[in-house]
Amino acid sequence: MGQLNYEGRIAELNVSSVTEDELEGIRDGDFESDEIRDEMNNIHMCYNVIMDEGKFLDENDDEVEINYSTIYCSNIGEPLLRCSQWGFDMVIEMVSDAYGEDGFDAVYDTLKGNGQFDEDLNVIDEDIIEKLNRFFTVYGSSEDEDDEEFIENVASVISTEKGDLSIEIPDSFDMSKPITIGTHEVEMNGYQIGVFIMQFNNGKLLFEQIDPELDSSTTKGTDIYYMANVEDDDGRMLSDDFDEV
Repeated sequence: MGQLNYEGRIAELNVSSVTEDELEGIRDGDFESDEIRDEMNNIHMCYNVIMDEGKFLDENDDEVEINYSTIYCSNIGEPLLRCSQWGFDMVIEMVSDAYGEDGFDAVYDTLKGNGQFDEDLNVIDEDIIEKLNRFFTVYGSSEDEDDEEFIENVASVISTEKGDLSIEIPDSFDMSKPITIGTHEVEMNGYQIGVFIMQFNNGKLLFEQIDPELDSSTTKGTDIYYMANVEDDDGRMLSDDFDEV
């Protein structure tokens, strides 16, 4: 088991489903961020590194270059309601790019044809699909909506910290080969929050969720966002009414 250490900015994203009355209070500034985070119906949480705002170190404290690729992009940090298809064309390109100009074509062509992706580069590997849906969706990949309570309004609280954490690297990964981090991009502030660690190894895309261990941190700031009158756009939360409080 290897280890990757990180020094820099860290994000804690919490997204809650809120009632109309709670949303009105949030817009009016009646609720503190910890009340939204801890007392309202939390539907999604992510605590991890912010890419480009820190440095990665190996066990010898030597800096390691880590590529990253957006896996999911949201407006204010909201998750998907459900998803049955994930396009990985950009991910495959970034993982291949980590092997440099000389190695790019060989890695890219191998990943395209290794059976983990279809001809449109959508993920068909069941293990990867299960991990993606477990993290990024509220209801998972099921198309049965009978037991689903639709979400009408959401509020997200994003706290930023300066600190140190460590990431365990699974035994299946090779620390001597390039590592790429898959991120959740929050468009309102541009944060690329690390979620999955990926590597091309033995002809396959290795794909594991990052489970960071915090060593120390200091809170630097907290932002609150809202999304109102949510519509279900084929599993994605869609709204024209979202902003920072």
